[in-house]
Amino acid sequence: MARTRDQLIKGSSELSLDQPHVDLKGAESPAGYPCKPSKTVTVDDFVFSTSTKGTPNAFNFSIIPTFVDQFPALNGLGISTASVEIEKGGELPLHTHPDATEVVILEKGSITAGFISSTDNKVYVKTLTTKGNIIVLPKGLLHFIINNGKEKAALTLIFTSVRPSVQILDLALFGNNFDSSVISKTTFLDPEQVKKLKDFCIADLKGAESPAGYPCKPSKTVTVDDFVFSTSTKGTPNAFNFSITPTFVDQFPALNGLGISTASVEIEKGGELPLHTHPDATEVVILEKGSITAGFISSTDNKVYVKTLTTKGNIIVLPKGLLHFIINKGKGKATLTLIFTRVRPSVQILDLALFGNNFDSNVISKTTFLDPKQVKKLKDFCIADLKGAESPAGYPCKPSKIVTVDDFVFSTSAKGTPNAFNFSITPAFVDQFPALNGLGISIASVEIEKGGELPLHTHPDATEVVILENGNVTAGFISSITSTTDNKVYVKTLTTKENIIVLPKGLLHFIINNGKEKAALTLIFTSVRPSVQILDLALFGNNFDSSVISKTTFLDPQQIKKLKDFCIADLKGAESPAGYPCKPSKTLTVDDFVFSTSTKGTPNAFNFSITPTFVDQFPALNGLGISTASVEIEKGGELPLHTHPDATEVVILEKGSITAGFISSTDNKVYVKTLTTKGNIIVLPKGLLHFIINKGKGKATLTLIFTSVRPSVQILDLALFGNNFDSNVISKTTFLDPKQVKKLKGIFKGSG
Repeated sequence: MARTRDQLIKGSSELSLDQPHVDLKGAESPAGYPCKPSKTVTVDDFVFSTSTKGTPNAFNFSIIPTFVDQFPALNGLGISTASVEIEKGGELPLHTHPDATEVVILEKGSITAGFISSTDNKVYVKTLTTKGNIIVLPKGLLHFIINNGKEKAALTLIFTSVRPSVQILDLALFGNNFDSSVISKTTFLDPEQVKKLKDFCIADLKGAESPAGYPCKPSKTVTVDDFVFSTSTKGTPNAFNFSITPTFVDQFPALNGLGISTASVEIEKGGELPLHTHPDATEVVILEKGSITAGFISSTDNKVYVKTLTTKGNIIVLPKGLLHFIINKGKGKATLTLIFTRVRPSVQILDLALFGNNFDSNVISKTTFLDPKQVKKLKDFCIADLKGAESPAGYPCKPSKIVTVDDFVFSTSAKGTPNAFNFSITPAFVDQFPALNGLGISIASVEIEKGGELPLHTHPDATEVVILENGNVTAGFISSITSTTDNKVYVKTLTTKENIIVLPKGLLHFIINNGKEKAALTLIFTSVRPSVQILDLALFGNNFDSSVISKTTFLDPQQIKKLKDFCIADLKGAESPAGYPCKPSKTLTVDDFVFSTSTKGTPNAFNFSITPTFVDQFPALNGLGISTASVEIEKGGELPLHTHPDATEVVILEKGSITAGFISSTDNKVYVKTLTTKGNIIVLPKGLLHFIINKGKGKATLTLIFTSVRPSVQILDLALFGNNFDSNVISKTTFLDPKQVKKLKGIFKGSG
């Protein structure tokens, strides 16, 4: 039966809100704040003004942030902005944003900006002198901005986080109670330490759990012990003759929001982990003692992959959601370390699901043959074809027909050679173990000689979980700043086998062996190939200009290396949904990270011009999920009703005045606001019809920011009337008059 217009409107109100409006009074979780009730939301919730000016700090710059705390409409969108003014001779000193890429747009004056790559010990530095020049500063890397010009410089900063955390090098080393002897041991310096925003979220287990995890324990009550867990307690063998000691979020609240957990398992001789699945987690099995036979059933071709592991350190991956098993056919007890890509993996044991409840026997017989193998298909795994071109999403897949069980097994029996820091590492990254491709996890075995150390370093793209296997170590990290600055150093000595410590993504951290013998560790990373930036090498091991280091720190140094901090697009390569393949790092220069929007677009039929800074114009944006555009709207012109199906749009008014608005898909409500002050900002949520009109007395200039490297666009008039869309269908599926449809088709040169 056909619906009336009122029924359609009423039905649409049952849909979820497009924009997660934040309730700042609610408890923040790793996914953000809870949503403000939609009935109380107005267009003003989507508008923010940066007209207030900040006060210059000790580094002679001022910042007006537009983070989620100031602009709640950004909640859950993964983007924020800030206006910065740097006084003549001032600087943003060497610092990192562990959780955000930064895009810098020059508004006024001139600056010198640069960053230190973690791949090839190269320093990328560029002086920007023209309004609209842009430079990208990749996530997690040390970077700086200096005003060497003759006047104040003004910048717009864009971050891929709603509240980017920041770690200033000087404060990280010298502004806290970081033990000087540890700094001296792990660097060539003699310092102290720094600050925090939101690097971790220790679970408050008394709070209500949401799909994103538990709410955060107040940072003031967090100590280093919150990051340490011991699995010395042993489980009791069950009916299947195995025992498990989990290290899930319920036992180890520091895992909250990190998407990783572990468990220690002992399988008695003849015991097994029967056929079961983890619907929400991949499982990595590391053999610690004994021997096992493990396998899984693919959902692509009903193939069974089985392998016997006999050597300590052998590893097998059991992909998410697939039926799998582990059997101990050896001569003694087998011991395993299990790693899951979930803080508390769910489990469904096949026998119990079929026979351990009141499931109707007739239904089971009807829906199975009770002697099956298995089914389904999508993409359970993607063994990396290392000969293929790597993209931001990983390597292409090895053809499934040539995949064998050996592709899922890796042995770490080979030992690394101790380096200058007296530690050796044997990685099981995607390059060594192609089965990890696309799984977001990897491991490494590390041995630290007596007196050796892993010096102060960061992994910009990975959290690190350290499991002590032998000996004892002292490990710690430096927190970065939040609104409640704590400048705290978290340090702990691990002395018992299987003690565990979490070292959060992007933060400076270290591990020292102060014990009486060699220490052995298993490291687990939330990346298939974690990048690393060693502080000493970043400052002193390259051609980083000493005068710049002196200007942006209290030191006089050089610099370091890279693995996968960025992926400059090779526009000649084939584009995939994940982006373009990467340009070879050997050919990169700082100019790859810089773009100028000095060229102006030509006004179109709607009386606006656009100068895009998309991936096609600025290949450095490849894989970063962000882009910008400069727009000029003539007096009386407009950006007509249109949508960006794949991107949220943030509009910053640079000059003039505009009226902007969008139509919610929840209640068909129109949110409209007139912006009149330079720096006013409005958010236009992804996929919604929106518009911008210049009703002012002169030309209006805007900076647009999109959460896509090349936002798609669909203009309503052109979609309906500028093609061969059948006029009868348009009239049938809208309330438009057939004569009006044909008239508009004539205007927009459509047919049908």
